Amino acid sequence: MASTRPPALVETPRYAARRVQVERVSAGVAWRRVLLGGLLVLALAVRLREPLSSPIIGAEDPYLHMARAWELLEGHFPAGYPPGFTFLLAPFALLGPEAFYAAARFLPPFLGVVEVLGVYLLCRENLRTPAAFVAATAVALMPENILRTNLLFPTALDLAVLPFYLLHLLRASRGHRPALAWCAGIALVLGVVHPWVLVYIAPPTLASAMTLQVTMPGNVST
Repeated sequence: MASTRPPALVETPRYAARRVQVERVSAGVAWRRVLLGGLLVLALAVRLREPLSSPIIGAEDPYLHMARAWELLEGHFPAGYPPGFTFLLAPFALLGPEAFYAAARFLPPFLGVVEVLGVYLLCRENLRTPAAFVAATAVALMPENILRTNLLFPTALDLAVLPFYLLHLLRASRGHRPALAWCAGIALVLGVVHPWVLVYIAPPTLASAMTLQVTMPGNVST
């Protein structure tokens, strides 16, 4: 009786080469994710050394920000300082004194991790992968950066958000319209929370706006 089993498929050289290429790309992506995950864990570890070293927050400013949040919950609108950061802290203050204090100690290091991720994504999209890892590693281990992202400072939020603003700004300069909305939203949040950081985003924003203007249809690119 003749066999009814279909004949085995023969893999052509072209298909085999494509399969090998896909497997190499998949392996490369997996290794990048592993390395990036390790770098983020390292960034978190070096930033947790400060809050884990002592139950006392080692600076005066975090206590002032916490006090403003308590005053807001008591019905006193904060004066003499941009209100946005106080409003961001208010939900944590609602958790109670102990939970609020724990959040004030341990949340800033995670903002540092978000910054490292943002720098990687920013450089990965516009440069090669090795450059993205170099930039992210520098940010992760830079002493001054660690200092600014392991305590409850508005600067920690600024540094976490800025790479994503620049990422969408570059996309917007290439004509990606939804990125403009992201830029506007991020700039609005920064302006309410910590308006001094707008000084840093103004130059790249103006440069990107000029680039977008000269490359729009009907304009002659210079």
